[in-house]
Amino acid sequence: MDPVNINALDIRSFAAGASVPFGALCYRTEDGVVKPTLTGAKYDYVGVAVEDQIRRETNPGFYAEKDLMPLITAGLAKVWLLGGDVVTAGGFVKIPGTLGAGTENLGVVGKETTVTTRTAASVGRAVEDAGDSDFDQDVSSISGKTLTIANLSSLDLKIGDRVVIDSDEAAEFNVIDDPAATSTSCNLMNTPNASHSTNIKIYKLVQLGVVLI
Repeated sequence: MDPVNINALDIRSFAAGASVPFGALCYRTEDGVVKPTLTGAKYDYVGVAVEDQIRRETNPGFYAEKDLMPLITAGLAKVWLLGGDVVTAGGFVKIPGTLGAGTENLGVVGKETTVTTRTAASVGRAVEDAGDSDFDQDVSSISGKTLTIANLSSLDLKIGDRVVIDSDEAAEFNVIDDPAATSTSCNLMNTPNASHSTNIKIYKLVQLGVVLI
């Protein structure tokens, strides 16, 4: 992944209240800790999690619960754009509509309904082009850490790519471990939620530089 900090105007430290992916959009809870934003929220965030320079042997790319982590609260930062959305420089992004049960901490953004129009829900304005309309695909089955995807090649996956696995039952942030276990399957770094059953999709995330608003 690219560095999250493009040109931060303010960075503050917070304690993680859950596992937090580097680059996640985060909100502050009533307990004073921060977690990745929930989908379906209109406008509720405090900043973007800056990556750690310490090599992590366990769950690399994520802060663990109770870690002290820096958040960019103002300025320019790289955020995770949900797969299937395409945003050009000058376009606006928001917290996307509900994925999974709507209670999962994902910390991603999606394009505004009319991407050129800022609304009360907008969290950032793009300073670059990003996204691909093919970066959301149906998943036909999950076995352990392996996903079977008929149109796997359309995702153009690479080791370390960040993804969201979504279904009617749950949604989660995960990482690609083997992008082409077979011609129609890939492996994840973390075992996905066992409750995934209906309308399972994978969204490949891409980084998008935005001015936070």
